[in-house]
Amino acid sequence: MNTLKLNTKPSALRKYGRPDVFRKRLGEGFTKVAAGTGPFVDARRIARIWAFYHPQGRVVTMELPELLCSSETRYCAPFFSHETRHGVPFIEEYDSVEFQEYKRDHRILLAEPRSLEQVVSEDLGHVPEPSNVGRYPSIVLADKLEQEGYAVADASGKPTPWPDHDLVEVLQPQSVEFLGIEFFLKAHIVGRYYLNNEDLRAQCDSRWVLEVYGRANMLKLQRIGREVGYSYGVPCKMNVVNDAALKSKHRVKAKKK
Repeated sequence: MNTLKLNTKPSALRKYGRPDVFRKRLGEGFTKVAAGTGPFVDARRIARIWAFYHPQGRVVTMELPELLCSSETRYCAPFFSHETRHGVPFIEEYDSVEFQEYKRDHRILLAEPRSLEQVVSEDLGHVPEPSNVGRYPSIVLADKLEQEGYAVADASGKPTPWPDHDLVEVLQPQSVEFLGIEFFLKAHIVGRYYLNNEDLRAQCDSRWVLEVYGRANMLKLQRIGREVGYSYGVPCKMNVVNDAALKSKHRVKAKKK
């Protein structure tokens, strides 16, 4: 197995890590954590990765991609934030076999695992919690989606700024302009975030599921799910259900930025 020495002292963990995620994993029964790095993975480069190991074989990662922009095209991969040098962090879940394949395929190098309890108590004991603690994830998702030009609906499909706790339906406003007047058409349903769903194995505090309708919105919705999920220490799994968007019964207007 490839191993390496990385700086995992308190200063490095506080700069790149998420203390609340470390504490959350400890509370979920994870016992070991390893720091690592890797080369290009898809359109992103893994600048930092933490792998949390559970005694039952589960592995959950917290990955921090490095911002990659082409000086010629000025194109930034859609996973990335344009405001910082690093991309939007994300959390993924694997079983032990899947994680070994992921490490091998993408040449990820990990340091020797450390006791997670020791890391939390010694390295991260005095780091503050993130700002959205106490806000329900569906509300944070709704706020983020509206900022990105979408509207949200409840479980019945009715547009609302306050979606259900278990489900956030994503609407893409549709309109046409005639003689200088904008007419709003029935919106497209482009995705659903399931925060609690027994059939999909979605649980608000451990695993979200995003269903996408229409590949045109796939990367954007995945980025939003990963970004908000990261702030709660929860992975957001994506399933592409339809290649085309679904039709809503309702007309909606995009929130002005």
